[in-house]
Amino acid sequence: MKDLQPTARLLRMDSDTTSGKGSHGRLLAKMNDGSADILIGTQMIAKGHDFPEVTLVGVVNAEASLGMPDFRAAERTYQLLSQVIGRAGRGTIPGQVILQAVDTEQYAIKAAATHDAAGFYRQELEFRQEAGYPPFSHLAAYAISGLSEQGVTEQAEAAARLLMRLKGELKVRVEILGPAPAPIYRLRNRFRRQILLKAPNRNDLHRLLALWRCRAKVDANVRISVDIDPVDLM
Repeated sequence: MKDLQPTARLLRMDSDTTSGKGSHGRLLAKMNDGSADILIGTQMIAKGHDFPEVTLVGVVNAEASLGMPDFRAAERTYQLLSQVIGRAGRGTIPGQVILQAVDTEQYAIKAAATHDAAGFYRQELEFRQEAGYPPFSHLAAYAISGLSEQGVTEQAEAAARLLMRLKGELKVRVEILGPAPAPIYRLRNRFRRQILLKAPNRNDLHRLLALWRCRAKVDANVRISVDIDPVDLM
C-alpha cells in the first residue's frame, strides 16, 4: 500500500483497533472529517456506515464466508458483498468496486457484483431445495458443550445414538447429521460439538425431540441446548 500510495493516511478497523471504549466512533469520525484517506478492515466496515467521499471499495477473497459450514453461507456472502458495494459512490462522485475472488462465477458473488437480487434468490432456492434446507425442510440444531473434550465427545455420540434409535421407534422421516465439531470448536474454554436434524415434516421433528427429552440422560458437566429453526449453525 505504501508503494502505491506513499502519502495516504491509513486507518485500520478490526477487533484489535475497536476493542477500547469509544474507539469505533473515533475511527469513523476520522473517515468522516477527512483526516484519513484509506480504511482497511474486516467485514465490520461494510455495515451501515455512510462515507460520502469514498469512491473506491476493494474486497479481497470475496468468497471467504462461503466456506462456513452453514446452509446460509451464500445468503450471508451476498448480503455482505451487497452492503460493502453500497459504501462506494454515496456522494456526488460516482464510485467503483473491485472484488477479488477465485471463483468469480459463483452465483452469490456474481449476483452481488451485478446487483441481481432476483437471480440470487432463484439460484439460492434451487440449492436449498436440492440439499433439503429451509424453506423446504425444518431444522433442529443440538449444541453440546463442556470443559472436558472427552466428556463432550461422549455425550454428543450418546445423544446421536439415542436419536437414531428413537427415530426407528417412531418411524419418522428425520435426517440426523453428526455429531461433528462446531465451526468454532472451542469458545470461552468450552469444547463444542453439534448435531443437526432435518425433516420435511415439522410434526415428525417435534415428536422425535419430545421423546429424546424424555429418554436422554445428560451428564451434569455437559450442557446441551436445542435450537429449533436455527438462524445460523455457528
